[in-house]
Amino acid sequence: MIGDMPPRNKDDLKEELRLNLDLWKHEEGLRQQRNTVLLGTNAFLAVAASAMISARPPIEIGLAIGLVLSGFGLLICWIWDRLQQRHVVYADFRRKQLRELAAQLEYESWEKQWEALRSFPDPSPISVEFQHTGARFSPRGSKRSAIVTESLLPRAIASAWAFFALGGIIFVLSR
Repeated sequence: MIGDMPPRNKDDLKEELRLNLDLWKHEEGLRQQRNTVLLGTNAFLAVAASAMISARPPIEIGLAIGLVLSGFGLLICWIWDRLQQRHVVYADFRRKQLRELAAQLEYESWEKQWEALRSFPDPSPISVEFQHTGARFSPRGSKRSAIVTESLLPRAIASAWAFFALGGIIFVLSR
């Protein structure tokens, strides 16, 4: 089992910590780029839908274009959601892995951050005090992880696309 590995020297642990931090930064950069591209794609589709509605095409053509746009929007949101959910798992693993390495190196700041932020869903979160400055930190007002909250965005936009498609179908059926 990996957890039963013999202790390693501090230099090897520091190098592993540095490499894992670099990997985490890279993963976060990719996440931000993905979010930018996928949000931009949805914005483009929304502009195209608005232009189509403003052009007032014949009902059949407008419905077909609207369904294609909303179908593509739903597909993009589904892909985005899957990527976001996978990132939540990666981020959780990376945090725990970095915390383990930092603990082996006896880096106190990692434990303080973990202690302060691990309890965010708790209505009475843990307050952390910094020994040398006496400063205190408590994650007031945090109801959930920012990554978890951010991962809801594709679902919210997908809901808008579903309503757009449904609205078009109801409009045609009511005629």
